[in-house]
Amino acid sequence: MEQANQMKSVEVEGAVMELPYVWHEDCSQYLLTYPDLAETPAYTPDGYRLMLTFEDACPHAALEPGIYRDCGSCRHYRQAEDSLLGVCHCEALRRKAPDEQGKDDLVELEIEGLTLKIPFVWDKGCGKYVLDYPDYLKQPTYTPNGWRIMLTYEDACPHADLQTGGCQDCGSCSHYAQLDGTFLGVCHSPSMRRTGR
Repeated sequence: MEQANQMKSVEVEGAVMELPYVWHEDCSQYLLTYPDLAETPAYTPDGYRLMLTFEDACPHAALEPGIYRDCGSCRHYRQAEDSLLGVCHCEALRRKAPDEQGKDDLVELEIEGLTLKIPFVWDKGCGKYVLDYPDYLKQPTYTPNGWRIMLTYEDACPHADLQTGGCQDCGSCSHYAQLDGTFLGVCHSPSMRRTGR
């Protein structure tokens, strides 16, 4: 069927998108072209966010071990039939009110009993939403048990127990426990532990 200049209407949980067919030379056929939903968020009438199956998984993703870290592998995601579109049913990314569309969100992360709220902002350089971590060197933060929060890429301190041949950073230290899907972690070096308030 000739598909030049044709559109396909895709309905996903009450949200309707008109997608154009575009000719692709590499595979010699017309394919649906999807919008950049990371840069221009779209939502269902119930406030759930539309995503593409192949987008990188966000920090809220509920993933099984050993599988791809993408939306399509997340238990929160519901893919539309015959489409790469789907809906994220994660409450953390749900739009609370219509006028909040496109605004940055705060991501809640729990790490060893401490809840952190990290801004989730659009990064033009990499063309996606990323976590905007605070400077934990200037603003020391600790778990309830006194262990210090650090970023994986911070320079290793004098107390570091580094892996041979690894980078000279927190992520290469045996004292460091990184939170999956983030650059956050906890330093378990006794020398860095806060023992009193």
